[in-house]
Parts: sequence; C-alpha cells; structure tokens
Amino acid sequence: SDSKDEIIAGYEAGADDYIIKPLHHDALLAKVARNASLIHQRREAALLRTGPQTEETRFTQPYARFAQELKSSTSLPAVAEKIFSVTRRASISCRIQIFMQGQFSYFSDDGLLQPIETNLLEQMRGQGLVYQFGKRTIINFEQVSLLVRNMPDDNPEYSAQLLDFLIHVVGTSDIHVHLLQQLLQQKDMKETLKSAADTLQFIHQEFSQHSSRVNQVLDSVALDFNRNLDKLQLTDSQEDFMITLIDDRMRELMELNKQAMHIEENMQDFIRNLLQKTR
Repeated sequence: SDSKDEIIAGYEAGADDYIIKPLHHDALLAKVARNASLIHQRREAALLRTGPQTEETRFTQPYARFAQELKSSTSLPAVAEKIFSVTRRASISCRIQIFMQGQFSYFSDDGLLQPIETNLLEQMRGQGLVYQFGKRTIINFEQVSLLVRNMPDDNPEYSAQLLDFLIHVVGTSDIHVHLLQQLLQQKDMKETLKSAADTLQFIHQEFSQHSSRVNQVLDSVALDFNRNLDKLQLTDSQEDFMITLIDDRMRELMELNKQAMHIEENMQDFIRNLLQKTR
C-alpha cells in the first residue's frame, strides 16, 4: 500500500524508506545499500556535533534579519540555506521542497534526505497551510514547503510561537522564489527579444541592400531606354507613347521604392526600441 496514511505511519515508526509490492530483488538491494549509507552518514555526523544546544541558542534570529538576508539569495540552494540558518538556531531538523519551473528540488539541513520524506512532501503538497502529526509539521506554500522533523512539544507556548515564525519564514521564502522565477523568465524573454532583434537586423540589412539594388536597376533601365530609343526606329507618336508608358511605370516603381524606404525607416526604429528593452 502506498497511501498517505501508511507512509505517515511508517515515517512515524522511524522508517527511512517505504517499499511497495511487487518487490524486485535488484530494487531491494539498491534500497538497502542506500539506507545503509544513510546510517553510516548519520554516525559520522553525530561524531562531528559539538554537543547539545542550550535554551539560549534557540531561535534568536529575528524575522527582519532573515528577510533582509534572503534578498541576496539568487539560487534555490542559497534560499534553502537561509531557511536552515534560522531552523538550526531553533534546534529543529528540517527538509525543504521547492517547486520552480515545473520541477521539484529537495534540501536537507544535514545532507541526509530520506526517500520517504520526499514522498511525504509530494503527497502533502497542496493539503493545507499546516499539517501536523506527532512531532512532525509540514508547512505548505505554493512553491516552498517545509518539513519539520522534531517540533518541540515540551513548551506549548514556545511551539506556537515557533510555528508562527516558521510560517512567516516559509511564506517570505515562497515570495522570494516566485520573484526568482520571474527574473529567470525575464532573462529568458530578454534573450528571446535579443535573438529576435538580431534576426530583424539581418532582415533589415538585406532589405536595405535590396532597396539599393532596385534603385540601381531603375537607373539602368532609364539610361538603357534613352540610349536605345533611336535604334527602334519608331514614329513620333510611337516614341511618345513608349516614353509616356516608361515614365508612368518608372514613377510607379519610384513610389513603391519610396514606400519601401518608409518601411525600412520604421523597421529600424522598431529594432532600435527592441534592443533598448533587452539592455
């Protein structure tokens, strides 16, 4: 069974992973090896601890300082580390899930992320702002979710204040992640606009060369016609007709070329404005 209730029950019992049927030999070996590695890492981490934290070291970083420092975070790992900087002061162990640009990223404060925890965060996403079970608490926002593994229960007043603080921390982080996503989208849009401007610039150059060639052809046609008119041995009326016909067509072509030059000027202005927006 892989329902939410069974996963929570397994997690509450102290499970590091959750295996469902059908069970395959290779998958079992891989999971056992991974969790054996997790146990080894925990033992090493325990040796590096400097000792139990005192009451004075709990939760001393104010929200204003956190919000100010968060502004300098330009990546998801940096955002997660800013959150961990306050949760460590509160002596709580946490896991973070961040949803950005269509994919999930996971972070743990000790580098030991259990598969059951990622599964649990995915199951509980969108299940309300706060979900509590035992000492575990999940705080959900649109893009950032926080799993607290050991909420203190010996002081109800302190626990309530801590929960309220964490809600503000996660909410502020969620807004910041949303802004980061917008900045990435703006960056992608600027790159797209720059590419479009470069393409239009190339088209404009081709168009300008084309207009120049049209002018050359028109001048050549007029010159060749005047040079070779006598060779046609036309009557005066025929010659007048041909001259009038050529003049009319030349004026039409000149008018079309003038319109093309106007289009070229507008295109140049458009490209100039487009390039300014990409800076």
